Amino acid sequence: MDAERWRRVNELFHAALSRDGRDRGDFLRTACEGDDSLRDEVLELLGAHDRPSVVDRPAVEADPELLPSDEEDALIGQRLGPYEVTGLLGRGGMGIVYRGFDTRLERPVAIKALPPAYTNDDRLRARLRREAMAAAALSHPGIATVFALEEVEGHVYLVHEYVPGRTLRATMAAEPAPWSAPRILAIAGDVARALAAAHAAGVVHRDLKPENVMHTPGGAVKVVDFGLARFEHGDERLTRTGGLPGTPGYIAPELMRGDPVDARADQYAFGVLLWELVTGRHPSDGAGDTLTAARVLVGDVPGGDPARAPCPPALARIITRCLADAPRDRYRSTDALVTALDAAADDAEAEEEDAAQGAAAGAAAAAADGTPEAGASAGAGRSAWTPLHWWQFHQVAISVAYGLTLVPLWRVREWMPDGWGLVAFIATVTVVGAAANLRLHLWFTSRVYPAQLAEQRRRSASWKRLTDTTFAVLLLTTAAVIAPDHNGWAAFFIGLAITSMLSARVMEPATTRAAFPAE
Repeated sequence: MDAERWRRVNELFHAALSRDGRDRGDFLRTACEGDDSLRDEVLELLGAHDRPSVVDRPAVEADPELLPSDEEDALIGQRLGPYEVTGLLGRGGMGIVYRGFDTRLERPVAIKALPPAYTNDDRLRARLRREAMAAAALSHPGIATVFALEEVEGHVYLVHEYVPGRTLRATMAAEPAPWSAPRILAIAGDVARALAAAHAAGVVHRDLKPENVMHTPGGAVKVVDFGLARFEHGDERLTRTGGLPGTPGYIAPELMRGDPVDARADQYAFGVLLWELVTGRHPSDGAGDTLTAARVLVGDVPGGDPARAPCPPALARIITRCLADAPRDRYRSTDALVTALDAAADDAEAEEEDAAQGAAAGAAAAAADGTPEAGASAGAGRSAWTPLHWWQFHQVAISVAYGLTLVPLWRVREWMPDGWGLVAFIATVTVVGAAANLRLHLWFTSRVYPAQLAEQRRRSASWKRLTDTTFAVLLLTTAAVIAPDHNGWAAFFIGLAITSMLSARVMEPATTRAAFPAE
C-alpha cells in the first residue's frame, strides 16, 4: 500500500471511529465513493479495533488446534462413574466431546468435557454447568437431551444424548447446493421449532450455526451445543469481559455492539444458516472474520439480495427479515417465524406437486397423441389447494357475501318507518365495511407478509367477532321491523343472519384449525 493510500485509509478509519453502528456504514459508503476495496480496508481496521485480541480469551478459544491430542486420547478407555469413554467425537474452542456408553441403561451417550488445560478454570466450569442447566430446561425432539452433569475427581462432565449422523455443515459439504425448496424448508422448519421451544423456556442459544445442528441418517434435525446459551431473563454473564460470544459470521449486530440481547439474536444466526442452505455459501462470501464482524457492525452484510436468490419469494422474504440489522425489524417471536416457514413450505410443496402433475400429464399426452403442449396445459390448469388456501378463500368469500347483502337492504330501507331504514342501512354499510376490510387485510397479509399473519390474526380476532355479531343483529332487526307487511323478505334476512353466524362460528373456525394446526 502506497503512502497516499495509507493516509486515506487512516483518515477514514479515525473519522468512522467517532461514529456508531450503522452511521459508520452510511459514512463509508459516501466517503469511499464506490471504492469497495478502500471501504473494506477501513472496515477491516474497524473490526480489528472493536474485537478482542487473542490475549483477551483462552488460547483454546483462539486456536483449538493447540490442544494436546495425547491428553485427549488418555481419557478414551477410561470410566467416568457409570460411563465408559469409547472414542472421540469432536472438539472445539469450548470443549471436547467424547462418545461414551452408559453401563446402567446400556445406551450410547455423548460426554462433553473441558479441554485438559482448562479443567480448573472456574469460569469455563460454570459455563459447562450453565449449558447443562439450559439444555436440561428444554424438552423437545429437536434438541439433544441432557442426561446428567457429573463431577469425577474434580473434573466436570456433561452427559447428553448421542445423536448419530453428521453436522448440517457436513451434509452441505457432501451434497452441495442447490437443494429443493421443500427440503430446505423442512430442515429450516425443524431448526426453527427447536429454537422456538428454547425461546419459550427463556433460553437464547447465541451460537447457532450449521456445525451445531445435527442431521441424522433418518433426516431428523437436532440443535446441540448450548455452551454459549443464556437465560433471557437472567443476569448472569459467563462471557469473558471483552469477549465476543458466538462465531463470527453468525453473531447478531446487537450482540457485537454489546446491546441487550433477546431471542431475536438467534433469528439473525438462523437467517445466515438459511442463506447458506439456499446458496451453498455464507453471506460474507469468503471475507475474513475481522472484515465480516466490521461489516455486521455497520449493518452491511454482503452476499447479494435474497430476493434474487434461487428460492421462492416467500423464503427470500424470510431470509431478509431474519437478517435485519435492528431486532425490531425481525420477527416478533420465533413462533411467528415458524408460521412463516410453514406457510412457505405449503406453497413450495403445492408448486412442486403442480409441476410433477404437469410433467406427468404432459408425458401422458405426448404418449397418447404426440402433443406435449396439450399435456402441459392440462397440468398447468390443475391446482393443489392447501388448508391455507381454503382459509384465504373463506376470508374473501365472506367479504364478498357481506357486500352483496347491501343490495337487498337498500331496497327494503323504504319499508321501515320514520327514516329508520336509512339509519339501518348506513349502520350496516359501516359494519360490512369493517368486517370486509378486516378479512381482506388478513388475506393480503397471508399472501404478502406471512410472517406477520399470526400477530394480525390475534389483533383482529375480537373485532371480527364484534362485526359479525353486529351484522347478524342488524339483519334480524330489519327482519323484525318489516315482517308484518313483508314476511317473505323477513324470512330471507333471518336466513342470512343465521347463515352469517354459522359461517363465523362454525365454518371459519374449521378452516382456521386446518390452516393453523399448531395454534
